[in-house]
Amino acid sequence: MAKYRVVHTAFWEDSKVTEMFTPEDKYFYLYLLTNPNASQIGIYEITKKKMAFEMGWTIESVNAILERFINHHRLITYNTETREICILNWGKYNLYNTGKPILDCVRSELRKVKDKTQLLRIAQHIPNEYIKTLFVKAFEGIEQELSTANSDSGEKEKEKEKEKEKENKTYTHLHAQFDSFWEVYPKKVDKKRALEKFKQALKKHSFEQILEGTQRYAHYIAHAHTIDQYIRYPSTFLNNHNYLDTYELTVAEKTKGVKSNEGDNKLDPEYFDGISL
Repeated sequence: MAKYRVVHTAFWEDSKVTEMFTPEDKYFYLYLLTNPNASQIGIYEITKKKMAFEMGWTIESVNAILERFINHHRLITYNTETREICILNWGKYNLYNTGKPILDCVRSELRKVKDKTQLLRIAQHIPNEYIKTLFVKAFEGIEQELSTANSDSGEKEKEKEKEKEKENKTYTHLHAQFDSFWEVYPKKVDKKRALEKFKQALKKHSFEQILEGTQRYAHYIAHAHTIDQYIRYPSTFLNNHNYLDTYELTVAEKTKGVKSNEGDNKLDPEYFDGISL
């Protein structure tokens, strides 16, 4: 059976694509969506060497653009140990159909994911509640939820379930959410205390509110060129519910940014060194 991926025409009208993407960014993102390794769940294993070979780039160029998509565009994550790439918005545009062929493919691919924390990053953007449940259950290691309605859940399956539960016992849904917060926050100190404050914050506000507010703050810090000593400790940020604040650059901060960087989107001259299209 032929394998193909759908790219919506709205891709070319998206404000992020039109205003922030360079031609190389567009080329790379389309490659991530449609290359032979691309999966139905938005998480798949691929080496940097293969990306470089198939795109005709150098390893250095691949490293540079991966860094840009992870830390600047915030559209993907990449686990260097398992070599798995995760397209964060994949579920929003591709996981809304619950037809049997799609579900069978999703179940099969969920079992192959090595870095289970990636599953929750995809799940939070999935509009279909049933498919979202499959991702959460896969993360929690409840294997029988991934099987079809007619599958036999025998003794071997139960043993696998117990083993999975033991492996994931120390890594809960909460810790995965906290990891997402920690990746974004611009000052990584006193992680243990920050986790406690994160737990308390979740009792009052949703994870989405906390993460979106943290992204606003990180964006502000980066563009205001704030020095480290003036960046709030993560525990303070969470305790004061600063993720509910709005962050806007002053005229002085904007001017400072222009003088130091000559524009947010300007790249280092050597950024795409060696890239040929």
